[in-house]
Amino acid sequence: MENTLIPLQTISIAALAGATLALLCCAISLAIARRARSESRNTVAVTLQLEKEALDLSRDLDAATERANEQARRLSRLEVRFRTGEAPLAQSNTEEAPAPAPAKPPMTERRHHVLSLAKRGLDTNAISATLNLPRGEVELIIGLSRAA
Repeated sequence: MENTLIPLQTISIAALAGATLALLCCAISLAIARRARSESRNTVAVTLQLEKEALDLSRDLDAATERANEQARRLSRLEVRFRTGEAPLAQSNTEEAPAPAPAKPPMTERRHHVLSLAKRGLDTNAISATLNLPRGEVELIIGLSRAA
């Protein structure tokens, strides 16, 4: 009968091995959890940095777009002056005063101005403000040119 019973020492060794294995698994799990937390913190830090850089780039893009729109408005005013035969103003370091609005140019000239500014990438609001035309007229001219 002694052969069929498992000795107490064998059971103790098996229990000790199981406990050691469980402790080892817990230690490994804890190390993995710590590493995951560290990686998560690093990911959050990198994400925040990228969001900050994207916001800075967006601000720079807005400023550059505004400068480009202002240059397009100035160019348009110079084109109008050239076409109407006005003498150009002397260039100075100060901001030039807005030109007085000339008489409304003929439709073909307005169409040309609107389409040239649209090709340069200005939106309808900027074109409308630059040429002193109603926004609906600008949208109509652009829409008709696309349909043609």
